[in-house]
Order: sequence, then structure tokens, then C-alpha cells
Amino acid sequence: MIGLTALGGWWLWEEFGVSPKLPATPGVTAPPVVTPPVTESPPTVAPPVVEPRAYWTVEATPGTAQIRIMNINPAYRDGIELMPGEYDLEVSAPGYQTYRAWHTLAAGAQKVAIMLQPNPPVSPPAASAVPDSADVARQKELDLQLAVVKKLLEARRIPAARRALDDAKASDREGRVETFRREQATVMQATALLFLEQGQRTLAERVLNDLKRWDPQSPEYQALRARLTGGQ
Repeated sequence: MIGLTALGGWWLWEEFGVSPKLPATPGVTAPPVVTPPVTESPPTVAPPVVEPRAYWTVEATPGTAQIRIMNINPAYRDGIELMPGEYDLEVSAPGYQTYRAWHTLAAGAQKVAIMLQPNPPVSPPAASAVPDSADVARQKELDLQLAVVKKLLEARRIPAARRALDDAKASDREGRVETFRREQATVMQATALLFLEQGQRTLAERVLNDLKRWDPQSPEYQALRARLTGGQ
């Protein structure tokens, strides 16, 4: 009966056109897609730009002449390294006419020769000669201008004093302006050294700063700066 039932069941399925259900086949799951990480290239760094330099040497005659570049603070030395541009050059020596002019420097090594001209000889006036009124007026004007410069220095108005001293050159034929400049630098140096001896270093440094603004390329400033920075 069981077999018949089974057989009959089969025929029953076959008779009604219904196929028996087969066991379900488990689905196949595709593996997840792994996206490789995106590697970013490091940014491109441009090489540093090397700015051109000028190397300047001033060959002065006489050899004892003092050379200054007036619109910078560093003291002049042969082959000094500078940016290309405009520079205010002054060359001076006792007994010679001061040279001052602007020079344009391009990149590279450059030399310039400066020959100072001697001061014109001053003939002593004859005892009976009448003084030249124009020359007397010029000398008085120069005396007044130098007195103004000294007052400005005493008030520590250094830039104004330098401008007034430059203006006084128009009335100077004997080199008095250059002598005055050096005298005042010597006075400032001596004052600072006196403060140092008294243990007043702060006041000495203040005078050093004034001397730097007055004449940063003078031997007096260079020596005083070395003394103070050396801690002596």
C-alpha cells in the first residue's frame, strides 16, 4: 500500500502536471569589490630663487681715503656684497675735495676708481688787502650752519643733524664739514667710553646708537661697537 500510495502519488503528480519541488540550491554571494586606496603625489616644491648679487670694490686715490656707502649701515670693504640697485658713495680724505655721487650696480663683480682732487691752495691775504665780503659772508653762513648741526646733535635729533650737515657742504671750501663730522664722532666715542668706565652701560649703548645714526661707517663707531659687543 505504501508503494502503491507512493506510486499513485507519482502518477497523481504526473497526471496533474505538477513537478515535485526540489531542494533549494543555496545562492552564491559575490565577494565584495575592494577599491585600492588612492595615493596622492606630494606637491611639487619649486626650487628657491637665488637672487643675484653685486660685489663692489672702490679703488680710491689717495689710498688713505675713507670710503662710505651712505644709504646702507654695513661698513664698506673691498668686494662688499650688495643687492643690485642704487648706492650713494662718498670718498673723503683730509686735504682733498670730498667725492659723493650715486652709482647704479648690476649683478656681478664691479670696480670703480675714484681719484680725489686736492683742495685748492689758499693764499693768505695781503696784510693791506680788504677781505672779500662774499667770502666773509660764506664763512659766517658756514659757522651758523655748523652751530645748528651741533645743537641738533645735542638734542639727539640725528637725522636732522645729518641733513643740515649735508646742506652745509655748499658753503664749505676748506673741508670744514668733513672735519666737523669726524670731530663729533670722536666726541661721541669718548662720551660712551666715559659712561662705560662709570658703569653706566645703558647710557653708553644709547650713545653708540646715536653714533651709528650719525656716521655708521666711521672708525669710531666700529671700534666702539666692538668694545661694547665684546663685553669688555
